[in-house]
Amino acid sequence: MKKPSVLKILVGISVFVGLVISGAACSRQASAPASNGGAGTLRIQWSSEPQSWDPTFAQDGLALRILANTMGGLYRYDGDAKLVPLYAAEVKVSKDFKTYDFKIQGAWSDGVAIDSDQFKCALDRALDPKSGAKLSFLLKHIQKIETPSKDRLKIQLARPDPRFLHLTTLPTMMPLRCDLIAANQGSWPMMGPTTGDYRLADVNKGVSYHFVSNRGGHSVEALLVQDESTGVRLFESGRLDILSRVPQYDLKRMQAKGWIRTDPFWATYYLGFHVKNPAVSERELRKRVRDSIAKKEIVELLGTAEIPAQSWIPPGLEGHTATLTLTPANPNTAAVKKGAEIAVQYDSSARNATVMEKIQADLLKTLGIRLRLESSDWKTYQRNLGASPKPIFRFAMQAPVADPLFMLQSFTSKDPNNYTGWADARYDAWVDEIAQMESGPKRNQLIHRAQLYLLDEAVIFVPLYFYNQIHAVSPKIQGFRPNPMGVFRWADLNFST
Repeated sequence: MKKPSVLKILVGISVFVGLVISGAACSRQASAPASNGGAGTLRIQWSSEPQSWDPTFAQDGLALRILANTMGGLYRYDGDAKLVPLYAAEVKVSKDFKTYDFKIQGAWSDGVAIDSDQFKCALDRALDPKSGAKLSFLLKHIQKIETPSKDRLKIQLARPDPRFLHLTTLPTMMPLRCDLIAANQGSWPMMGPTTGDYRLADVNKGVSYHFVSNRGGHSVEALLVQDESTGVRLFESGRLDILSRVPQYDLKRMQAKGWIRTDPFWATYYLGFHVKNPAVSERELRKRVRDSIAKKEIVELLGTAEIPAQSWIPPGLEGHTATLTLTPANPNTAAVKKGAEIAVQYDSSARNATVMEKIQADLLKTLGIRLRLESSDWKTYQRNLGASPKPIFRFAMQAPVADPLFMLQSFTSKDPNNYTGWADARYDAWVDEIAQMESGPKRNQLIHRAQLYLLDEAVIFVPLYFYNQIHAVSPKIQGFRPNPMGVFRWADLNFST
């Protein structure tokens, strides 16, 4: 029986996400963080709330990080982004990579056995066209779900997929109990039983969320702290143990104290074009915008050691290339009518404002293009991006699994994460072919061709930089090891009080 190939990962994210990492000016005297603020309780920062607590509808990075600790499926990733079995006691894979047969073993936090019907419940719910579950697009080639017994789940695919086991780590493939959904008016209960290491036990909405361990370990309190300066004060006073947002002007000072952890992140920050809008419908104009943005200067302004992006796929994923040879724009291309403005929308944060204002200055100086910057909070921004997109927008894409397919798929014609209004049958066919190929030189070559087509032929977006993960971590914490999808397991953390 042929085993599914496991990707060789060069560095140790999902899902996509509109990633928001801010940097704000702040000046204060450094002091060493105190204890973690309470025996047996680890305190971490959230800079926003998840868009959904429901595994079927989880789509932002925070939701994926929460669910990686509260829920679990057939497989999960470790700190090196290597695939390890969770509730899959064994798996048999057909030679054509179209049939996956799992034996299941495990239990919920309330003692109920995990069974095949619960996986089918989750998949049926996510794959329902009316559900609106965005991550279900990755599972669209599931043809048949069979449950021969309570401990056996058999999934048949319409096409070969050598990397299907990676998709089993997604929230949409985590088991759910249809009886609980029915009792909760069709929604997954926020404080229901879980299959992961933790469950939500107490909520002070908009302030804090308390999780208790299902294995008898320490509890976790997530504090909602949106202001970066406040977060630093809480960290330095010992009321936060892990800070997820580090202000730009505190970074060097905190690095000198040994509090900063920088780790790879499979995510790309980009500037997108809604190509159906007349203001940016001309490809050569989009090229001129692309060629006029000083990416290196942007990352220098941010001061967080991120890498200017000359391609789409982040370092560490198959198909990444340090640079693509792009055709320069025609310098005689007209810009915009004198006095006209092009609207740009982005979600509010100090970091995003820094990036957008720099691009605004670059385009005014180089092309005479005036940009009108319009910001809004994350939830409003996401809603507007789908309903009434501006000609130019800011976004970011994170690989939810250890493969570049999702990032390529996000610009296919029917993908719900494609906000550009662009559709191309040739590109769709390439991505479909990439999805069915095993890793190797041929797949790498096709991924390269697809990236070049996006950035030089279509020019529907401009990748600006590849993210780093930056956290401030108390020296009392041991075992902090986020994988490149941004997930660190709370249960792996040890700390002194």
